[in-house]
Amino acid sequence: MALTQHPIYSSPIAIDITKLVGGIIGAALATPLFSLLAIKHDISKGLSLGIASHAIGTSSAVQISEQCAAFSVLAMCLNGLLTTVVIVLFSML
Repeated sequence: MALTQHPIYSSPIAIDITKLVGGIIGAALATPLFSLLAIKHDISKGLSLGIASHAIGTSSAVQISEQCAAFSVLAMCLNGLLTTVVIVLFSML
């Protein structure tokens, strides 16, 4: 079996591609979705961008407002922290 076709080597690449595409789509569709759903609060916008679109969404949150960007960074960091804690707890089972 070729090295590139082995599942242990292709999974991290697929995960990174999925995160990148999700971030780009989330950042591109954020403003129209916020308008469509009548989301006006910068805190709500920032939290949703940080959790769903990660760093690329956070960069688009900077264009909305400073408060939106701050909450986007907070949401992204808390998401990473909680994901790590949950994975460690489940690996102990």
